[in-house]
Amino acid sequence: MDLHEQIRELREKTTRTRSQFLRAELQTCSMALEMVRYQLAIGNLEIAARELDCVALGIKTIERFLPETSKELRSEVEAKLMVLRALLKPLQIELEAATVGRESRTS
Repeated sequence: MDLHEQIRELREKTTRTRSQFLRAELQTCSMALEMVRYQLAIGNLEIAARELDCVALGIKTIERFLPETSKELRSEVEAKLMVLRALLKPLQIELEAATVGRESRTS
């Protein structure tokens, strides 16, 4: 196997690994959003806040790797990112309202 073949194979492997990573990160963010919903429902605001921070960081991580992907994968990931962002914002607002409500009850 010559050097050019090795480089090509390495690039292909890198592309596959990046794709798997991005899909896994999207799934992790989705699961974390479900955890946020549950934690908000039971009033565990600290865990909900921590999970929201994880989702926001996950989105930033995905965005950082997105430019290095194929057009097809980029389209797929961008569509899923739009959904994640749309789900994230109302949960952030709900958490903020719950936190303010808790603080006003304890004052």
